[in-house]
Amino acid sequence: MTKFLIIIEKSSRNCSAYCPDLPGCVATGRTKPELRRRIRKAITLHIRGLMDEGLPIPAPQTSAEYISISKTALSASTIHQSGDNMKTELEMETVRCPCGSWTRPKLLLIEGLKIRGSVCPKCGQTYLNGADAMRLSEHRKRG
Repeated sequence: MTKFLIIIEKSSRNCSAYCPDLPGCVATGRTKPELRRRIRKAITLHIRGLMDEGLPIPAPQTSAEYISISKTALSASTIHQSGDNMKTELEMETVRCPCGSWTRPKLLLIEGLKIRGSVCPKCGQTYLNGADAMRLSEHRKRG
């Protein structure tokens, strides 16, 4: 028996699941038991399809873990401001950009909103804190 990790997401109307080790293998259901039956069937059909086509069956490699984040780790420390150069030391770790460079978290001023995130010094890619990204999106919608 082979075990594949599935990711279950709940929405307001149903549940959905996907298997990261089998790209494109997804299912939905009104309840979690129904979803589990459907994703099991989807995985089975997906693997049978691979076998019928003579394609290799990927070995499960994905794992999942929960981690705890303290409230202290989520709060920003004192903001240091000098002229137009506003900086902060956020209690988060640096982010590695796909270009290979590391970015440090800062407090950015975007469209008049203070947003937590970082900007890659090499390629200029901006990374935003999830909640602040939603705030910016809502701000743009109200526009």
